[in-house]
Amino acid sequence: MAVGLPASYEVGILADMVQNLRSQLEGKFDVRITRAVFTAAHLVALYRDDLQDTAAHLGIEYLRPRGEFNALVWETASAYAGHGLGLCNAWWNKTECWSEPMTEVLLFSVHYSEAALTVALSFITDASSLWEPDYRHSENFTLGREAMASYDDVGLYWRDVRRQLLVIMEKHPIFPKPELVILTGDAIGNEFIEHLEAALWGDMGRVPGILQGEPTVVAAKGAAEFARRAPDLWWRD
Repeated sequence: MAVGLPASYEVGILADMVQNLRSQLEGKFDVRITRAVFTAAHLVALYRDDLQDTAAHLGIEYLRPRGEFNALVWETASAYAGHGLGLCNAWWNKTECWSEPMTEVLLFSVHYSEAALTVALSFITDASSLWEPDYRHSENFTLGREAMASYDDVGLYWRDVRRQLLVIMEKHPIFPKPELVILTGDAIGNEFIEHLEAALWGDMGRVPGILQGEPTVVAAKGAAEFARRAPDLWWRD
C-alpha cells in the first residue's frame, strides 16, 4: 500500500465518509478524535479489516471489544449501550466489572431510515456480548421511508413494512419471541411505531417494551461510551 493512500477503493470511500463526520464533530465540539469505536449495520462485504484500514488511513486508533460476535461492533450492541444497558458500573476495574451480574435479553432491534428497513432478533447480556448471527438479521433497502412515494397505495407500503418486520419470526416460528424492542434510524416516528406495534401484536398477541429514545443518535452514543471506557477495559487490539 502506497504511503498516504487507502488500502482499497472501498476503504477510500469509507475513509471519506468517516473523515467528513470526524471534521463535523471536531469542529462542533472543539475536540481532536484520535481513537474510536466503529459501529456498523450489517452490510454485504463489510469486514472488520475494512474498518481497521479506514482507521489506520485516517490516523485513528481502532478500538473493539473481544467478546463482540464476528469481531465487529454491530449497531444493535451500540444502541443497547446508548440506552445505558448492558454496562457495568465499576468499568474502571476489570475484575469488578466482570463480576457484576447481567441478565440475558432476547432483543428485537429495528432500524428504519429513509433508505432502509432492517430487523434483528438477537441475544444480548452485556453490551459487548451480542449474539446476532446471519440467520437472525435481515436487511431491506427497498422499504425505507423514501420508498413510500413509489407506491400508488400507501396502505400497500405499510403492508410490506409489516411483513418485513416479521420476516425472521415468520421464517423461524419456533424461535422464542422478543422481550424488548430497540429502535434506531432517522425515520422513526409515531406512524411507523403504530405499524410496528400492530405487527407485533398480530404475531405475538402482545407488544414488548419499546426503547425509542433518540433513535438517530443512540448507537453513536453507545459507541462513544465504549470508547470512553477503553483505557480501563479490553477494547484495544
